[in-house]
Amino acid sequence: MNQRIKQFFLKKRHEPALLAAVARRLGVSLPDLRDWCPLLSLQALLEIENSTFPVEEWNLALAYLLGRPCAFSYVFEAKAYTKTVIRRWWL
Repeated sequence: MNQRIKQFFLKKRHEPALLAAVARRLGVSLPDLRDWCPLLSLQALLEIENSTFPVEEWNLALAYLLGRPCAFSYVFEAKAYTKTVIRRWWL
């Protein structure tokens, strides 16, 4: 995972609301989203309405799950990228 992302979570003790919602929905802890069920987590993200969380939450959630920074301007862009990642997962 990117060191900046890791430091952000540790330093701020910030649990992004989007990730927390996905974890609750799947019945797992936050680390399990990335460590044990990342594909399922990405699929669960796609089920969330675009207007429920700001794009900053999406950027944090995707960065956490994928281990690389994300800087989308719009939620629909983040969702399109998420679909691409899921498709590539199966190749």
